Amino acid sequence: MSHPSVVALALAPQAVAAREDGPRAGRTIVRAVVGLLMGVGLGFVIAAALPRRRAWETGPGGAP
Repeated sequence: MSHPSVVALALAPQAVAAREDGPRAGRTIVRAVVGLLMGVGLGFVIAAALPRRRAWETGPGGAP
């Protein structure tokens, strides 16, 4: 799970834009949160697709 400050930094520009947007502020924040969640989900998909080597398969020092 991401540290709260990382999430805050990721959403900070959207929060500033939302403040300037006025009535559409809620929608801007929701879009920012959905985009952040989609990015995290995409990271998990990429990580799952990459081949992983377990420590007992690599040998000493991580060499194959």
